[in-house]
Amino acid sequence: LLAVATAVLVLIGMLFAGPITDLVFHGFDDAKRDLTVDLLRVMIGGIGFIVLSAWCLGVLNAHRRFFLSYVAPVLWNAAIIAAVAFAGIRAWAVDDVARAAAWGVLVGGIAQFLIQVPLVLRVLPTLRLGFN
Repeated sequence: LLAVATAVLVLIGMLFAGPITDLVFHGFDDAKRDLTVDLLRVMIGGIGFIVLSAWCLGVLNAHRRFFLSYVAPVLWNAAIIAAVAFAGIRAWAVDDVARAAAWGVLVGGIAQFLIQVPLVLRVLPTLRLGFN
């Protein structure tokens, strides 16, 4: 249920990134608004995976498995740093560095979630997808 709710909210955020940007950030010029919309659309997916990662953290903590759930966020940070460093080394424009950071958020969020899933499945061998 959490995965479905998160997916719906991420989809809504992606579809309505323009109106959300207009609501939160009044008065942006067209270029800044378009960049903000692009960044929001990419990063909101990463945040969705961080929500699922937080669920993994809760499951692992409940089973007294603390190490992996607290080390996993390092992947998120490392992905963002690597993306920005890559863009900086390549001397990209500032807008492109921001886009690289946004993709780092997405890739890092996916990595943070996926690194925990195998252990979650081991501590919850009877876990089944369902609404009950």
